[in-house]
Amino acid sequence: MNHGYFIGIGSNIHPEHNIPLIVDRLAHRFRRLAISPCIHTHPVGISSHNDFINAVILIETREDKHQIKAFFNQVEAELGRDRSDADKKIKDRTADIDILWEIASGTTRLSEDAIPHEVYLHAAFIALARDLELLPTTLATAPLTTVELQLHGQSFGHATTTIDYDAAAGGVVIIQQAAYR
Repeated sequence: MNHGYFIGIGSNIHPEHNIPLIVDRLAHRFRRLAISPCIHTHPVGISSHNDFINAVILIETREDKHQIKAFFNQVEAELGRDRSDADKKIKDRTADIDILWEIASGTTRLSEDAIPHEVYLHAAFIALARDLELLPTTLATAPLTTVELQLHGQSFGHATTTIDYDAAAGGVVIIQQAAYR
């Protein structure tokens, strides 16, 4: 049985380069992603002058949380994050990928308890969940400062976007500025 996972992604080291790499790796693994607008955020909990780009992604998979997190750690390491560094939580990072919330397949509404409280994920999560009709459209957020990014010559980042990986077409990533379902 498939489960849905909302995941948070972020980078504050060359984020315009690294966020598309993260999205590409996730699309190859999970085949279909719904991604929130990509937003500029200030660092929280670390002393840095480098702003982040953050987004929230919904994936569906038969894999369990441990398999997914192991894959996320692998991607982070491939992109240069030192997973063995005891201070990794308070340092700049090329890639940060975390499971935020798990939902059962067929879920039609989320509880507001699912909304992350972290300021750097809050608005992106609400934007994505509202666009997927999992939260009321009346739920307000602060205005988003979105960022346009490029993946295989296609733009994403200003709106909720569906990204499909099509292996039959030679691995073409198809980006649609539209809802996931």
